[in-house]
Amino acid sequence: MISDDRVRELLAGRRWFAGDASTAQVLERTELDCDPPLTDVLVASDGHRYQLVVDADGAEVDDNVADAYGLLKVVAPDEEVSSVRHLAAEQSNTSFVFDERILLKLFRKVGDGPNPDVDVPQALRRAGFGHVPDVLARWQRDGRDLAVVQPFLAGATDGWTLALTSLRQLFAEGTDPQSAGGDFAPEATRLGAMTADMHVALYAAFGQDRADPGLLAKSVANGQCEPQLSHIDDGGALIRVHGDYHLGQVMRTDEAWFVCDFEGEPARSELERIAPNSPLKDVAGMVRSFDYAAAVAAREQDADVHALARAWERYNRVEFLESYWTAIHGSELVPRSHADAVALMEAFELEKALYEVNYERAHRPAWAEIPEAAVARLRA
Repeated sequence: MISDDRVRELLAGRRWFAGDASTAQVLERTELDCDPPLTDVLVASDGHRYQLVVDADGAEVDDNVADAYGLLKVVAPDEEVSSVRHLAAEQSNTSFVFDERILLKLFRKVGDGPNPDVDVPQALRRAGFGHVPDVLARWQRDGRDLAVVQPFLAGATDGWTLALTSLRQLFAEGTDPQSAGGDFAPEATRLGAMTADMHVALYAAFGQDRADPGLLAKSVANGQCEPQLSHIDDGGALIRVHGDYHLGQVMRTDEAWFVCDFEGEPARSELERIAPNSPLKDVAGMVRSFDYAAAVAAREQDADVHALARAWERYNRVEFLESYWTAIHGSELVPRSHADAVALMEAFELEKALYEVNYERAHRPAWAEIPEAAVARLRA
């Protein structure tokens, strides 16, 4: 049986582990009925519960991809597969792709109940929103979700990659965003409409409350936007939202955009992630992502392309927002006044940028200047 010391050794340096490995406490070890034999380990650290799956040699499933076959048999015993690969893009969880047709996601942070990344897609599909992968199987213990199996979106590309490709082509051509060969605007337009459809479906699936404008103004960015929002008399609705909506969370297939990962911002508490909020929180997250893509792509270049990058960001921001406003109009999910809706969305932008500053300073200090510049612009 794996020792506590070996568990702590495995935790150290993992991107998904935000605690102190030296003081982590093993809560339980569960032997899994599979071949090869695996052990599921739950660990407590800094008020959170984390999960590892280890083999008989003390190797973590993330380090020995062959072990993933056994894990799949635990989660989806009827699936017959012949190949597996690790999906390297995952950060907060660990995913494996089998036969290029199904994806197993092992949740690394385990909450006290169902995981939103299982419950929300199921609810959205029942509400008629088809832009999320179906849930083929889920693995639970004591009411907690440990893993999920979904169809793999073969051939799909995430929005972040598409945006960076568009920006690089723009820099290479040195023209305006509308004329560049890799124009992202059509995708930004489709993404805006799909985002509105997602919010309407989230309302249908989980219901809504009317937002109290005063309380909303006090809560966004810890009240830092209260003067900016003092004139708003309609805050729209509070609904279940995605919570960490950005270009990396959407995938483009030949047919459509798909939304992934409904677990919310990793640095927020479990209750904060599932609490109802304005749908404009998601909108703000996506437009912040456009700014991030532009800044990151510009940093890659030897020449000064910041003017082109900023033009790309503004152009695609407008296309995304106009599409969203058109599709959401009349739903009462956002303030009736367009000016109020824009003011509220910009307040959420500042909130997101402030969150990003703290995140980057803790995890990627070299990137901190990106949200710091955004905070300065949004406060100007």
